[in-house]
Amino acid sequence: MFDASLKPKFSWTGPISNPDHWKMAGLAVLLGFLLSLPLLAMGNATVGEASLLAISAHAAGAWFAAIFAYWYGHYFVTGAAIALGLGVMLLVPLVLIALSRMEDIAAIAFGMKKRGLLTPPAVPPADLPKVSIHIPAYREPPEMLKLTLDAIAGLDYPNFECIIVINNTPEPAFWQPIEEHCRTLGERFKFLNVDKISGFKAGALRLALDHTAPDATVIGVLDADYVVRPDWLKDLVPAFADPRVGLIQAPQDHRDGDRSVMHTALNSEYAGFFDIGMVERNEANAIIVHGTMCLIRRTALEAAGGWSSDTIVEDTDLGLTILELGWRAHYTNRRYGHGLLPDTYESYMKQRHRWAYGGVQILRKHWRRFLPGTSLLTTDQKREYALGWLNWLGAESIGVVVALLNLLWVPFVAFLGIAIPDKILTLPVIAAFIVSLLHFSVLYRLRVKIPLGQMITSVFAAMSVQWTVARAVSDGMIKDHLPFARTAKGGRSRGAAFPPSGRA
Repeated sequence: MFDASLKPKFSWTGPISNPDHWKMAGLAVLLGFLLSLPLLAMGNATVGEASLLAISAHAAGAWFAAIFAYWYGHYFVTGAAIALGLGVMLLVPLVLIALSRMEDIAAIAFGMKKRGLLTPPAVPPADLPKVSIHIPAYREPPEMLKLTLDAIAGLDYPNFECIIVINNTPEPAFWQPIEEHCRTLGERFKFLNVDKISGFKAGALRLALDHTAPDATVIGVLDADYVVRPDWLKDLVPAFADPRVGLIQAPQDHRDGDRSVMHTALNSEYAGFFDIGMVERNEANAIIVHGTMCLIRRTALEAAGGWSSDTIVEDTDLGLTILELGWRAHYTNRRYGHGLLPDTYESYMKQRHRWAYGGVQILRKHWRRFLPGTSLLTTDQKREYALGWLNWLGAESIGVVVALLNLLWVPFVAFLGIAIPDKILTLPVIAAFIVSLLHFSVLYRLRVKIPLGQMITSVFAAMSVQWTVARAVSDGMIKDHLPFARTAKGGRSRGAAFPPSGRA
C-alpha cells in the first residue's frame, strides 16, 4: 500500500488503477519499433518476410519492457537482484540469437528467391586456365586415396595437374602404393612424401604450392577421401574469367550415409549447413571456406599470405582473409564431390571440437579487421560473420551455461526463498528452444530434401554435440595452439569397401 518513501501507491478514494501499465505498454511498443528499424534497410523484403520480422521484434521488445517493469515493481534482496541481473545478462544474447533465427525463417520461407548461386556456363570458354589440385594426406588408407586419384584422372578438363603430399607418414604401407599409383596415372600426378612437415595440414599445402607449376593460375583443394565428378572443373573454373573472383566453393557431401543410422543422421546434419547456411551467406558474399572442393585464384592465395598455421582451421582462416582483401567468392550448392563420414561418433565429436575451437581462434585473430577502415569487408559481410559466430559458438555455449546455472540455482530457490527465476526469465528460454526447433524443422523441410524421420535424427545429432562445442569455445578462450586432430575416415570398419593393398 505504501512505497519505500511511505507514500501511498494509489489514491484511497475512487477506482483503483495502475497507470504504469500504459507506460510499460508504450515502452514495449517503442522497443519493438526500435528493433524493427533494420527492416528499413531491407529494400527487397517481401510482405510476409517483413511481417514475421516485425512480429518477432515486437515480441522481443515486450520482453525487454517486462524486465524493466519487473525491476521497477518489485523489492529485491541482494541475492535476488544478482540472480535477475545474471539471468538477463545470459538471456539477452539468447534473445538476439532467436531473432537471428527468425530472420532466417522469414528469409527462406517468405523471402525472394536466391540469385547469387553459381551456375555452370552453357558453353565453357575455349581458353581455360591451368588448375593445380592439391591433396594433403596423413596416414590415409591407400585404397581410399586411389579412388580419389582415379576420379581426378577422369576429369573432363584439358589443363590440370595433381600434387599429392603424404606428410608425416613414415610407414611404407601407406605411401608406397600411392607412389606407384601416381606413376601409373602419368606425369600429371606429382607425388611428394615428406616425413617432417610442421604446421599440420597447412604445412602440407604450403609444400604443394611450392611444387606447383608456374603456369597454374587456379589452385584446387581436395581432402584425401573425396571422389569428384568429371565436370567439377569444367563447370566452375570458367567463373574465374571475372578478375574479381578470388575463390569458388562447392559443398561437401558423402557417399557412405547408409552405413548406419548414425551415419545417416550425420550426413543429414551436415547437409543443413551447405543447403541453408551457405546459400544464405552467399547472398552477402560471406561464405565460409571449408577446404575440400574449393578452387582458389593463385594470386588471391598469395595476396592473403598463403596457408597459415595460426589456427587449426587453415581453410576458413584463408577464406576470410581473402574476403577481407576485397575478393569475390562464389558458392554453388550442386554436389561435385562425395567424401566419407567420420568412422565413429567419437570421431564426429573430435571433428566438431576442432571446428568450434578453430572458430574461436579465427574470432580472436580477425576481430580487429571488423573495425571500421581496417579491411575491405562490407557491412553485410561483417554482419553475417558476427551473427554466424553468435548463432553457433554463442548459442551452444550459452545454452550449456544456462542449463548448469539452473541446476546450481535450485538450492537457492528451495532453501533460501529467492524466487528467481520468475516467468520473465523462464519464458525466453522456452521460446528460444521452440524457435531453435522451428528454425531446424522449417528450414530443413524447405531446403534439405530428406524424410521426416531422417530430419529428426539429424536434430539429435546436432544437439548431441552441444556440450562438445561449448567445451571447445572454453578451450579456445584459455588454451593456445591445440594440435590438429585428424578425423578418422575409411577405417577398418570399411574393410569391405577398402581392402588392404594387394587383396581382392
